Amino acid sequence: EGFCDDNSKWNMGNGHDFATVIQAVQWNIKMAGDLSMIFKIGRRGDKTIIELFNVKLSDIQLLPEHGFTSIAWDFKANRPTQDEVDCMVYLIKGSSIPSEKPASISDTVWNMVIKGNSLKSERSLGIWRNKNADTIESAQK
Repeated sequence: EGFCDDNSKWNMGNGHDFATVIQAVQWNIKMAGDLSMIFKIGRRGDKTIIELFNVKLSDIQLLPEHGFTSIAWDFKANRPTQDEVDCMVYLIKGSSIPSEKPASISDTVWNMVIKGNSLKSERSLGIWRNKNADTIESAQK
């Protein structure tokens, strides 16, 4: 369990439970937002992508009910703005998502799981890849 920030930083929380990973992700997003506010660095939270790998189905209820958000300085608006951060949750190998959304999780969290379950390729940092980390599409272009 962990997360990667700008393809350069892994944070494992305490390495023992998923709740600490979520806390670490939220803390790092908050710190990036705070830095943007202090120095008025232009930053777009809606361009941030969080990918959580090897998540147990039983742990998805630990994800924030309303998703991850980030505050940043917006030069066009000349004020701080809050954006939703895109998140994809990849379940641990061998797990399958239920056919219907469990009542215990929000629509936002369910969408994170559905996005992570898709084999559809997505572009991230200029590289096309799917949940299997297959980058063949990028190599062919």
